Amino acid sequence: MAARRAGVQLAVLAALIAAVNRPVVRAAFQPVPDPRPRNRRAALLLVVLAPVVAEVTLGTVPLRLAWAWLVFAPVYSAGALFVREVVRRAGGGYPNLLLMGVAYGLLEEGLALQSLTSPHLYHAADWAPRLFGVNTAYTELNLVYHAVFSITVPVALTELCFARHGTAAYLRRGGVIAAGVVTLLGAALLRVAVPPGEDPGYTMPLPAVLGIAAVIAVLVVLALRVRVRPARPAVPPRPAVLGALTAVSALVFLGAIWPFAGARQPCSPTAPGRCCRWPARPPWPPPRSSRCAAGARPAAGPPATPWRRAPARSPGTPSSA
Repeated sequence: MAARRAGVQLAVLAALIAAVNRPVVRAAFQPVPDPRPRNRRAALLLVVLAPVVAEVTLGTVPLRLAWAWLVFAPVYSAGALFVREVVRRAGGGYPNLLLMGVAYGLLEEGLALQSLTSPHLYHAADWAPRLFGVNTAYTELNLVYHAVFSITVPVALTELCFARHGTAAYLRRGGVIAAGVVTLLGAALLRVAVPPGEDPGYTMPLPAVLGIAAVIAVLVVLALRVRVRPARPAVPPRPAVLGALTAVSALVFLGAIWPFAGARQPCSPTAPGRCCRWPARPPWPPPRSSRCAAGARPAAGPPATPWRRAPARSPGTPSSA
């Protein structure tokens, strides 16, 4: 008797499913548009661009070590996407992206790779005098590099490709949380994949771990709460001039602080940096933004760059030795 009732219920349920899925019935109920923002194609482009801009175009990973791209891709892709989403949701601009980029660099280089304090990894301790156990020149180079090329440039290029979407969010809340989780998992993957082989036996001291974590927390709070508003907006130069200027600036900075062509030390371990006040009001049009992003990337090193012969690795990549 119970089996007969169960059979009848299943038959009625099957008939109901078939009825409500008929085209005539479905046409009577128009789908309700989801007001929540989402742009999967833009998010996918940023996921692809982040590791390409930061690692592949730098040309420091030979093809025989192409597997290393897969090791670094999760933290680069998810990290850039997560940073972009939380900054844009908070109403931040490019200065806020740069601050979050520095925090990202501390996560990857400091906590995951331990390269900011290691006395042996990538020969970074030989670049310049160490201060409080920190590889000063290497830290300066990589934090600036990650802020610009791992975060800001991929975000700028993606937003230029999807200009109509503007600075609106690409993901919903669940996607943002997932991107953050993948970023942390990607950092953990780096921690277990790179230091044991490249720098065996070294473990970052607990005070350094706590100090870096505290700096990351402070940078995140500043990036999400502080808004940079120049007192006197300046008129930026023409797009062609701006592209050339950013290319030269990137080349000078990297050339001064990064050992290349077989050198053991950089030309200047204290290469200065300067913030400009051009990106004020009104917002830059696409020609200027594209020249600025496209000008800096080639200057950082195309695949045929001679910097590949340096004994120390490039920012964010494992040693090819």
